[in-house]
Amino acid sequence: MIKEVHRMLRFMRLELKKTRFQNYALVFVLAVVLSMLFTAVSLHDTSAKAHTLREAFRVIEMVFAFVFVILFSVLNASVIISEYTNKTIRVMFTYPAGRKQIILAKLLLITALVASFLLAGYAVCGTYLVCMNERFHWTADTFQPALLTYMISRAFATTVVFCALGLWTFTAGMWKKSVPAAITSSVLFIYIRQIAVASTAAYEENIWLILAAVLIALGGVWYTLEHKISDID
Repeated sequence: MIKEVHRMLRFMRLELKKTRFQNYALVFVLAVVLSMLFTAVSLHDTSAKAHTLREAFRVIEMVFAFVFVILFSVLNASVIISEYTNKTIRVMFTYPAGRKQIILAKLLLITALVASFLLAGYAVCGTYLVCMNERFHWTADTFQPALLTYMISRAFATTVVFCALGLWTFTAGMWKKSVPAAITSSVLFIYIRQIAVASTAAYEENIWLILAAVLIALGGVWYTLEHKISDID
């Protein structure tokens, strides 16, 4: 078991060097800038409604959902599924590791990258929101310690959900080894998430929605690893 974990970690390091994930840092910067822009615009509308910091943070969540779930699907397509369409996965499968380990290592690397981007983005945008609100009084409320707890909990909750949706796109794309299916399904899954969130009183994921997203993701990954990764043709 220890040898298998060590072999998987070594493969993840090799994949990290080969893929150059740092090139996707531009997407992180784009997500942060878009979130700042949309937050500022949403708090300066012409309605008489008084906005709150929690509502403003939900704008950041919405932008991050679109950017990072789609990014997850693009990484799935470029790092995993394209290996099948180009038949280069045959070379990967000659490595001294099991096929499941190879695909799982790639998937874990993608998940870790997107999760890191999400949490860092929330830290930057949350700080921006609080500081700008203190300076320009964008909302009807002011920063309170309870808001920090809320923002941290929402950051981790949505990071879990968005990564779960990203794993859904992996399953969708691997079903027929289709790059377009992986990427286009991300938009559908984001829409499903928005509908589910809108059905709640707090307009945010509750524990049951989070668990459902994670369980579906894990089930899809398990099925794919068991039945789809060896189908190269």
